[in-house]
Amino acid sequence: MADSIPPAVLNLVQSLPDDVQAKVIQYGAKAAMDPWFVPTASVPLALLLAFMPHAIKIGVVVPLQMLKYNNEEPRTTVWKNELRTG
Repeated sequence: MADSIPPAVLNLVQSLPDDVQAKVIQYGAKAAMDPWFVPTASVPLALLLAFMPHAIKIGVVVPLQMLKYNNEEPRTTVWKNELRTG
């Protein structure tokens, strides 16, 4: 079994603090025993990776658009501008 683990991974795990090493070994053992552990544990990571670009876009675009929003006449300003240009 140790032959199938790449040496870089072994060196990385060995360089971790002892309590973190114990957690990594514990999760590795649990993943080896339970075939559904890794797919189930990766669901939150997949959701995070799927929605992070949207959250970043909302965090950047919405404040910039709110600065340009006309709060005094929000509905009529758009139509006035379209009638003038069209």
